[in-house]
Amino acid sequence: MLAKLSSDIETTDTPTMEEIKTSKENLRDSVENLKRKKIDVARRENNKEINGLRLELIQLMEQGNQVVKITLVIMAIWS
Repeated sequence: MLAKLSSDIETTDTPTMEEIKTSKENLRDSVENLKRKKIDVARRENNKEINGLRLELIQLMEQGNQVVKITLVIMAIWS
């Protein structure tokens, strides 16, 4: 039994330095890709939100213009 255990240990493949380096690079690339995807998703969501807020701002500005016009008309009538 001890001989079997010893032979199993001897036949275990130990990765070479090149394989370790390649694995590290692959892992680093995978992490970077995940980060990039999350950033891209967040950027798209932010852009959608900004566009909605931009539209809301334009609508509020138009309402403000209408209030100013009405106020000027009322002031002209009372003058």
